Amino acid sequence: MPEAIAAMLTAAGLRVHDTSATGEPPTPYVITRLGVGTAGTHRLGIGPHWVRLDIDVLAVAKTVQGCRATATAIRAALAGKRPSPTASPLKELESGPVLTDGQTPADPRHSITIRYRTHVQIGAI
Repeated sequence: MPEAIAAMLTAAGLRVHDTSATGEPPTPYVITRLGVGTAGTHRLGIGPHWVRLDIDVLAVAKTVQGCRATATAIRAALAGKRPSPTASPLKELESGPVLTDGQTPADPRHSITIRYRTHVQIGAI
């Protein structure tokens, strides 16, 4: 599943890092963080089991405007799309405010986190 999400973002022209970025990559870029999911069954207890997956996608840029533009590109690449044939369409749950990393004042980085959710059949992840 992480590869499918990364491929969707890369196809939109975004540079993607899984879990974290090392060093100081050129901006803008995207960091994806995929949880392990929460298992469940059909509400009647029949049929295939599924996993609810939450995916955090961070848009990182040098400026607030660049950060917002990257977030817009992420939404265009992911919202309502299926990361695999056995997954439900990605649904945006929430997005956070623009945060500023003040560790390097001469080269600040701004980020926004957008959380998506999908449901995937167990064994198809």
